[in-house]
Amino acid sequence: MQKFKYSAIDRDGHKSCGTYVAHDERELASALLSSGLYLVSAKRVRDSKKSIVGTLAVGVRHTEVASLCRRFAIMQSSFIPLPDSLKLLRDQTESSTLKNALSEVYDDVTSGSFLSEALRKHPAIFPDFMCSMVYVGELGGKLDSVLSSLADYYERDVKIRRKFRSALEYPAIIFVMTVALAVIMLTFIVPTFKETLRELDVEISGLTAAVYSVSDFLLNNWYLLLLGTVLAVLALYLFLKTERGRVTSDLIVLKLPLISRVEKSISASRLARSLGLLISSGMSLSEALSASAVVIGNRHIKKRYIKASENVRR
Repeated sequence: MQKFKYSAIDRDGHKSCGTYVAHDERELASALLSSGLYLVSAKRVRDSKKSIVGTLAVGVRHTEVASLCRRFAIMQSSFIPLPDSLKLLRDQTESSTLKNALSEVYDDVTSGSFLSEALRKHPAIFPDFMCSMVYVGELGGKLDSVLSSLADYYERDVKIRRKFRSALEYPAIIFVMTVALAVIMLTFIVPTFKETLRELDVEISGLTAAVYSVSDFLLNNWYLLLLGTVLAVLALYLFLKTERGRVTSDLIVLKLPLISRVEKSISASRLARSLGLLISSGMSLSEALSASAVVIGNRHIKKRYIKASENVRR
């Protein structure tokens, strides 16, 4: 079976386009004829499972998802048909990654798939929480209000992320400047003082001698320290990419004094807003508890929440 993108006309000469899964063009023409359509042209399209969109999904920002939900909600509240809305969103999107994903979603929807099913094929672009909400909107006939609520949700989430980054920027800058000044002092200024004191025949001992030893070590082994730093950063990056690394980093975040409180507040805020959004959209409490787990980024907090959800269901 192959997927075809076709163009056809009916008996009155009206043109229609879409996608259809068939063995060949002959079967496609026969299927369209049974629906009163005459095949004009057909082109094979690749399967969405083989798409490279998922590998490029790092280019899709949260602001783009929020903007997409907002524009989608406006179109649905204006009674624009779903396929036409997806086509307009695709044409208005600047991100090539998101544009390709929307093209595949459009093809799936015009083939008869539910919107939520089409979105779930791109988990790296469309969050699972968004897909669950769209599914609720489709079942209850409230897709426009659900999309509007999703837009509000992601817009607030973007603001929280920006505040979190702003709160960490100042300590990070201070730390980097402190390290940079220490390195400059030990590699440029301290050797000058050392040479001056040596010419004056001043006895060096105690803390001064220790500082001079550190300075000499940096000057004699700077290339090894630089190489070691690069390798350590690379090893840390690869470790954090693993599941064990993510679990470890989440645990460390919960142990840090200031960052721990911020992380817990963000998780609680996302959880409260997502639960309220799901329940107000008509989802049962049990289903809402399960669906809301995806908005919690910290694995240790998520583990406790899942346990609490199980207790509520019991």
